Amino acid sequence: MLHDSRRQRLQIFLSVWGMWRKCIFRYRISEKEGKISIYIEKGLFPNVKIQLTMPHCDNQGCEVKEKMEYELWASWFFGRLREKKFIKRANYFFRHKHGVIDYDLELLQKFPFTNGLKILVAGSNGLIGSELVELLKFFGHDVHKLVRKKSGYGREIIWDPETGEVDRSGIEGFDVVVNLAGRGLGDKRWTKQEKARLKSSRVQLTERLVHVLGGLENPPKTLINASAIGFYGDSGDKIVDESIEFCGRGFLANLASEWEVASQWIASRGTRVVNPRFSMVLSPAGGALRKMTAFYKKGFGSILGRGGQYVSWVAIDDAVAALYHLIMTPSISGPVDIASPHPTTNSEMSHKIAHFFKKGLGPALTPGVVRLIFGQLGEEVLLSSIRSESKKLRESGFNFRYPSLEVALKHLLP
Repeated sequence: MLHDSRRQRLQIFLSVWGMWRKCIFRYRISEKEGKISIYIEKGLFPNVKIQLTMPHCDNQGCEVKEKMEYELWASWFFGRLREKKFIKRANYFFRHKHGVIDYDLELLQKFPFTNGLKILVAGSNGLIGSELVELLKFFGHDVHKLVRKKSGYGREIIWDPETGEVDRSGIEGFDVVVNLAGRGLGDKRWTKQEKARLKSSRVQLTERLVHVLGGLENPPKTLINASAIGFYGDSGDKIVDESIEFCGRGFLANLASEWEVASQWIASRGTRVVNPRFSMVLSPAGGALRKMTAFYKKGFGSILGRGGQYVSWVAIDDAVAALYHLIMTPSISGPVDIASPHPTTNSEMSHKIAHFFKKGLGPALTPGVVRLIFGQLGEEVLLSSIRSESKKLRESGFNFRYPSLEVALKHLLP
């Protein structure tokens, strides 16, 4: 625990216009005054100070006030223009932060508990896993990470996913295991070797993990094992849901099906198994949205193929909240689509992102060009149409905070 008035120093590196800049934050916590002061000692904005005060606390909670003071260096150099831009980014920062905190608190109130769960997370460094770990820790659960090698951050259990070797005594007694591990689908072109790696990082890894968990004296009560909405294959305009028993056609559909089957064996030990089928997860930190943003900001965005194919998507905040909903709702099992209730076509998505950045669209990429550039990845991910509305998730009582693309983009992008 931090001592009263103790000063702390944090050094990070930020990428600005393709160049890495060192930024040093110093913060001071005063428990007596109920105040936290944060200022940038060195970096892009050396004269910025943020102060958080808690003037009133009781059994219901605390009132938190934030105050920011700043002074632009070299204000004579386009000072007004730079200040206007700085205020815009600062407003986005606070709006985004407050929106996330409000959403988290609503979720916490929805599932009250006395004793936190003991939860093990595999794939904790990924786009979704890293956010889930922070949420679970914020809520007060006992979170451990299953990793290949120690990083020194948080509670970690080492295992070898190639052989399944792990200290079995260290993974006994977990209430929930969440497996989000898997190589990125869009990282590389789908060569024969890459498809083998994609399968190994999902199917074989899950088989080894389930074998270890199932052999424990006290296997976990719940296994949340990731899957993908690609299970349905190209479905055109048809609305798909979890009642469809057989997967569609193609490598991605078969991969998702085998991934889910690999997790089912542990159900014979009495473990509840849930397979969240993730759609395109939108996040400014990575994934598809980050890649698209780089092009759309410069006016290079374009429609892929004919543009009529449906894109099922979900904001990162809703994806993580949905996972928590699955963890805390024992009546749910089996496959669950994780997608906004309002899927959009590729054409609509392209126009809305371009409009957000106040840019136009470039020439559409024909189906032939998409296939030429991306190969099978382009055919099954970019040109295929999957229209899910998360029927099972919504019927279980989950409410999306960012159901429409316009609302999601406003929250996610500055």
